[in-house]
Amino acid sequence: WFPVSLLVAGLGTGLVGFLVGVPVLRLRGLLLALVTFGFGQVVEVFFLNFKPTGAAEGIRGIYPHTNLWYVYGFVALLVVFLARLRHSRMGRAFEAVKLDETAAEAMGVNVIRSKLIAFATGAFVAGVGGGLYAHHAMFIQYDNFDFKRGVDIAIYMVLGGMDVFYGPILGAFIITYLSTALQFLAEWRWEVWGSIVILVMIFRPQGI
Repeated sequence: WFPVSLLVAGLGTGLVGFLVGVPVLRLRGLLLALVTFGFGQVVEVFFLNFKPTGAAEGIRGIYPHTNLWYVYGFVALLVVFLARLRHSRMGRAFEAVKLDETAAEAMGVNVIRSKLIAFATGAFVAGVGGGLYAHHAMFIQYDNFDFKRGVDIAIYMVLGGMDVFYGPILGAFIITYLSTALQFLAEWRWEVWGSIVILVMIFRPQGI
């Protein structure tokens, strides 16, 4: 039943992503990013006070179903999906929208539809990832997915590069490795990550 629950988690978050995207995806650039971060804050405060999910105490006693095979299997499926998407009609539409929304629309690309699909698909992946995390940690709390976690994910993309599908995966691997290797700098974690982002943006703006 565990794979089914992961699928349900992905579909549920994908639906939420779609519904959130309908009113906000007419925005562009920084405004869109700020709205999504704002929605994350709303969700965090909601579950902080939502007693059916434990409110501030979180959810305990989650069964440890997640293992490396599930994680690596999901990552492998995701890489294959993204590699095939890149050369598909929808992938080309995504690329056109990313480069220039006005030009993409002039070429017949439905910009809003493309954004909604991307938004819902990203939310689906996040939902499955959240399910894997919950059944690994066996405890989940509202601040497991707070603003700082969103910034972490953004750093993965900036560091690895957003122009290739494997860029965020590479960024996540590097940051995770550095988190272990630089444990003695735990109190300076944000300073270290901030410095890394600044250096990447100066010397390698397209990512590693």
